[in-house]
Amino acid sequence: MRALLLIASGVLLTGTACSNTVETTEPEGPLATAFRESAQQAGVPRDLLVATAWVQTRFQRPTEQEQDADGEHAPARVGLLGLPAGTEVADDPIAHIDAAARLLASLRAPDEKGDGLSSWRGALARYAAGDDLEAGELFANAVLSAAQDGVRAPAYTGEVLVIEGRGKRGSAKAQALVAGADSELVARYLPARSGHWHSGRSRAVDRVVIHTTEGSYDGAISWFRSAENPYQTSAHYVIRSSDGEITQMVREADTAYHARDWNSRAVGIEHEAISSNPAWFTEAMYRSSARLVRDICDRWGIPIDRQHIVGHVEVPGNDHSDPGRHWDWDYFMSLVQGPVDGSSPPPPPSTVDACDGLDYFGACDGAQLRWCENGALRSVDCGASGQVCGWQDDTVGNNCLAGDEPTPPPQEPPPQQDPPEQQDPEPPPADDPCQGIDYAGVCDGTDLVWCDAEVLRSYDCAVTGQVCGWQDDDVGNNCLAAPPEDPCNGETWLGRCDGDTLIWCADDTVRTAQCESCGWQDDSIGNNCL
Repeated sequence: MRALLLIASGVLLTGTACSNTVETTEPEGPLATAFRESAQQAGVPRDLLVATAWVQTRFQRPTEQEQDADGEHAPARVGLLGLPAGTEVADDPIAHIDAAARLLASLRAPDEKGDGLSSWRGALARYAAGDDLEAGELFANAVLSAAQDGVRAPAYTGEVLVIEGRGKRGSAKAQALVAGADSELVARYLPARSGHWHSGRSRAVDRVVIHTTEGSYDGAISWFRSAENPYQTSAHYVIRSSDGEITQMVREADTAYHARDWNSRAVGIEHEAISSNPAWFTEAMYRSSARLVRDICDRWGIPIDRQHIVGHVEVPGNDHSDPGRHWDWDYFMSLVQGPVDGSSPPPPPSTVDACDGLDYFGACDGAQLRWCENGALRSVDCGASGQVCGWQDDTVGNNCLAGDEPTPPPQEPPPQQDPPEQQDPEPPPADDPCQGIDYAGVCDGTDLVWCDAEVLRSYDCAVTGQVCGWQDDDVGNNCLAAPPEDPCNGETWLGRCDGDTLIWCADDTVRTAQCESCGWQDDSIGNNCL
């Protein structure tokens, strides 16, 4: 992101994904202000509210997207935060943010009160899926993951909304084949509602149909399980955008209702995306879908070509446009036809360069800053905020800077050298503006103090309910989450076996799985279904 100008919260992280916090006096954008103020007034964590908007709409206004209007893929949702249909609220994003904050606060049960983000899990589930708590749990997990891992993305207003994140967790625990699933790639089996599909096939399976949900992952799953779905639609699989997670809803040997006259011959795969917004079509989703399609084709003997793997728009007798113009068929088919295990990726997709040759480091045209981000050309007039356009550093590139003259870019970056072993620190020079403190910083109680670009910075971690401490060798000292009470009552990520039942802790929640045989797998996984 453009670190100095396009900042959504009151602080900034630079360098690595979990870097030190930097104070800034740059004004917030209107959406960032609305998120902060509405969250404070409703008593909802600000990051939770922003993450809800990210999961529901990727910060884009639904009224500006070319969504399917028939509701077959997912239930109708309102506004930037996907408010439930029927919510009475003005057609204004600021009003939507306020309404969502108040609704989340009202959905939190008295026995769910707590300081951690995970205490909002039940409210998030009810917000997304009403009484279908299994589908709502998927939404809650997605929101909590976004708040945990962090998000930086442009909103439709042009401002960049930021969730700083709390550091990534370990990889997901491996599982045995999910009961009811056809593929080992499936994370869970949640059956679609009876009447939204029927048992068996009237002809051999010889097609795979690619769909987009035109809404959220959990929304599509909930819709296929809902008695309120008047179209009685379903799909065999739904794939999440952020990480490619797969939920199966109809067995492949049974007929899902997704492609009209082709229902009897096709396996339908829904992808979490708004087809008009390319931000949803992630590498993780492409690769997960390619593995699944390859697996389906291998098991059913379906030729791996564009005559047998088609989009919903290509199915005869349909009036849908998904997966839309942003779905990269050439790239997707290269993944399906070639290696899909990530060991030997194909060349990048051949797409039209929307950035006119610019990269993330950007270029200055007078006071105009232009750069490429997420495949889209961005620009901002630095002069509008009394700044100039110029080179900031090798991490950010060109940016809006304070001062009269931009700093020219370096001709050649200095070579990196390993630090000498056992070298005693030298005393700081007399003119050292950081008084001997480097980027790794020091903790003074809850105050984090560090040096950034020869400027001594400080931040009180207690303002965000955090503590100051050592994060890792890449970041140094940082604001860290205060040690929480143990929500898993002693259960750990490594898990344990209770007979053939696997019990472990993930996302501050005790999880269980029934295994054919439970036991120790290895030191990186711990106990698992074997």
